[in-house]
Amino acid sequence: MKPINNCDTFYSARKFFGVPDGAYLFSEKKLHAELEYDYSNIRMEHLLGRIEEGAEKYYPKFKENDDSLIGQPIKKMSKLTQSLMKNIDYDKVAEIRFNNFNYLHSKLKDANEIIIDTVSITVPMVYPYLVKNGSEIKKKLISNKIFVATFWPNVREWDNDKESYENYLAANLLAIPIDQRYCLDEMEKILELIC
Repeated sequence: MKPINNCDTFYSARKFFGVPDGAYLFSEKKLHAELEYDYSNIRMEHLLGRIEEGAEKYYPKFKENDDSLIGQPIKKMSKLTQSLMKNIDYDKVAEIRFNNFNYLHSKLKDANEIIIDTVSITVPMVYPYLVKNGSEIKKKLISNKIFVATFWPNVREWDNDKESYENYLAANLLAIPIDQRYCLDEMEKILELIC
């Protein structure tokens, strides 16, 4: 999404691309602080390993990397991450994500409890699919090596009302991957497991 006027906004590069760290800050204010560059070479193991041996084997390293970023001071994006980001064809990435999203939406919109206004979407991160048995479908997808992110895992710990809508969302919302690594064949395989 484009930044909102008068609202400082961070965009995480890791949510959309295979990079170890880094984000973009959009602000109308000039930052006067001198920031040092971050270093990313020590955070690449999970990204490189998944290419050769699969994501499942390197998931613990991914979590380790994720945890290592907690509490880090603000720094300039590392030169390694900047270099990786410069090599991305953003228009192609957007096209693939839209194609995958629209394909899933054409097949799942009638069963989806979320009404999606496809006109207002910029570039989607996932296809949000909410159904009553979402937690069961998620287990099935994961057992078939399709990673489905869990959003708001803390809700189930913090909310004592297990019947609340917030708990329902945390348990049953499927964040179906639609990113640029996948084509419509993969979307069809996902649909076969869901339907």
